[in-house]
Amino acid sequence: MSRCCQLQLRCVRIRLRQSWAIVWLLLHPLLCCAQTDFQTWSSITIGKQLNSRWSLRLKEELRLRDYSQALRVLFTDLGGRYHPTEHLTTGLHYRLLIRPWGISHRIYEETNVRWRPGKIELAARIRLQHEFRKGPDLSYIRTRPGITYRLNKTWRPNLHIELFYHIFNHTGDQFDEIRIMAGTDFRINKQHELSAHLQYEYEFTQSPRFQALCLLINYDLDL
Repeated sequence: MSRCCQLQLRCVRIRLRQSWAIVWLLLHPLLCCAQTDFQTWSSITIGKQLNSRWSLRLKEELRLRDYSQALRVLFTDLGGRYHPTEHLTTGLHYRLLIRPWGISHRIYEETNVRWRPGKIELAARIRLQHEFRKGPDLSYIRTRPGITYRLNKTWRPNLHIELFYHIFNHTGDQFDEIRIMAGTDFRINKQHELSAHLQYEYEFTQSPRFQALCLLINYDLDL
């Protein structure tokens, strides 16, 4: 690795550490009395580009809770995406979720906006979702801004923050969860990609409040 790449990688690491430090200082007063867990989320994503505008995505994911010893959810996600421009993608998805207490069905619309000034990629995702399940249905507006640094053709460190806004809630619409994710994508070639991230999850409307550190591993295959 050249000295220039080494310096760039060091700068990215410093920026990620600074971001996590700021987030910790902001959230630390809220976390002292929270219930804590460690989870692992493993997934495989298969994508097929039909043409320059349309693509299909299939994702299978397993999430384990209680320090990765018990099932949180197993889901299958199938969706179609439309790419009107290089910077804009929208899609409609269906997700079948299997949890210890039963099966639920989720539909959601997702819009992604990307802007790439040089090696930096700025992105924002907005998701509108509704879940049919036992008991009251759940509806959310989820926003996830993020930043990615294209270190080279292979490594892409990134940071994302996602907010959950619960709508049509019987106690009133409100923000009830935040997820902060930092890690890297590793592009093997045009078809294969691996990603590894650490995610901090905090639910601040539960009693007691809940927080979890999650290890996320994903393999992405483009056909």
